[in-house]
Amino acid sequence: MREFSFSPGPEVIFGPGCSNKLDNVVQNMGAQKILLVSDDGLRQTDSPQKIIDVLNRSSIEVVSFFDVRPDPTASQVSSLAKKAVEDEIDVIVALGGGSVLDAAKACRILIAKNDDDIVEYEGYNTFSKTTLAPLVALPTTAGSGSEVTQWSVITSGGVKMGIGGKALYPNVTLADPQLTISCPENLTAHAGIDVLTHAIESYVSKRHNPISDILALEAVRLVLENLKRAVRVPDDIEARSEMLLASLLAARSFANADLGAVHCMAEALGGEKSIAHGLANALCLSEVILFNAKTAPERYARLAKETGLVKFDSEISTAVRTLLGEIDELLDAVSIDADIHATNREIVRLSKLAAQNLSVEGNPVDLREEDFQRMFEKVLKIHD
Repeated sequence: MREFSFSPGPEVIFGPGCSNKLDNVVQNMGAQKILLVSDDGLRQTDSPQKIIDVLNRSSIEVVSFFDVRPDPTASQVSSLAKKAVEDEIDVIVALGGGSVLDAAKACRILIAKNDDDIVEYEGYNTFSKTTLAPLVALPTTAGSGSEVTQWSVITSGGVKMGIGGKALYPNVTLADPQLTISCPENLTAHAGIDVLTHAIESYVSKRHNPISDILALEAVRLVLENLKRAVRVPDDIEARSEMLLASLLAARSFANADLGAVHCMAEALGGEKSIAHGLANALCLSEVILFNAKTAPERYARLAKETGLVKFDSEISTAVRTLLGEIDELLDAVSIDADIHATNREIVRLSKLAAQNLSVEGNPVDLREEDFQRMFEKVLKIHD
């Protein structure tokens, strides 16, 4: 067995209703004034007020910021950091999906560095030896897994960039499935496919390891067994719990094993075409598997076998076809489908961006720009 390293990530408290522990958690951090970060969509639900009520039990002052938008931009991160500094915040609480969590994680760099341009910190460990403001994450979607990863994805100039480092982990994550019940049907479906993509890509990654494998396989099983129910019966707390657990497991897997071509393509699409990340993953997942499996089918086949989709003595080609069939059936069952149009010039740019993505190193097959171009041509509707 080859040498590998594995980081367990932040402290996680999991379970329906666990967000009621928030006041105790932030008190242990010495919080007196908190910045609650969320978005306008969640402001229309009762979730933010419930969180504020929990904090009010301990007479903790709460300042709110609801201006995070999908695919947060560098300017939004700067505004968030400025708000935290002006209001002399000592703890940040992030309530939301991946966009909210990513913005909250990244703004702490600007606070610590007394800076206003997050673009300067693209890459990994560009802010090392920096002590960041305490952060508590409360995910409201089962998708991005940002609540347990050391990465933040921020958009600048229409391009998504990754900012990473162990200091970016939240200090504590309260994973309360009850907070995901208000997640709309289409977002639940998109986020769920994001989880599935995380799990599959980390399992077949060149950088996979025995621990990330275990987490990825369980995440795949949980998604296949629970996503349809979570979409069709939104208040099914058991299905919501299983999907949130799958999200955490898949995220801890890819945080240690990396991702691959699906995310390279999806992040390019999200930045250039403003497509929801989970939907972009759904559009690209099967095509990437088909491409990779031409020369590296073994890990995909093993995944199908380990998750019980086929018997262990099945042929590799049969196992890969069965996995693809299962993915297509799931996408159809949760009503994910879209025709995304692009010009030839746009496809060239998308391919260039995908090839420059850091996660290309994790893909099981070495890829060039022209490989991405061929895949984009099959995924998108071309027009001039």
